[in-house]
Amino acid sequence: MTVEPIFSKLNHVGVVVRDMKNAAAYYESLGIGPFVKVDREVLREPDAGGDGLKTMRTTFGSVGLELIQPGSRGSHWRQFLEEKGEGIIHLGFDASNVDEEERRAVGSGLRLLYRRRFKEGGGVSGFDTREFGGIAFELIR
Repeated sequence: MTVEPIFSKLNHVGVVVRDMKNAAAYYESLGIGPFVKVDREVLREPDAGGDGLKTMRTTFGSVGLELIQPGSRGSHWRQFLEEKGEGIIHLGFDASNVDEEERRAVGSGLRLLYRRRFKEGGGVSGFDTREFGGIAFELIR
């Protein structure tokens, strides 16, 4: 029996920035964009850690670029920005069922960094794959 890989189809690259407007303007000056504000209603979950988080996205080619401006202190995104500065924080992969694929990832030994579920359905789960390369992996639906 063949087991489907958990992380197989790249959806987007997540980049933490200090100033969303300046970052979007910079990338747009390079011909990447336009960026659209991501405005999803997040169901509150205790481990989400994303209070005040702002995101914008665009697609170039077949891959998305997500700009992330952290909000509250203590979040995974804010900690990354304070410790490492701006840069690539995660690779996001498509998930057909984020809850099931999260269970598989945790069952395989990955540590869950964050979980956000959206009111309209779907969500994201981020995993600590930073041991090699310093980049987390995220599942998104």
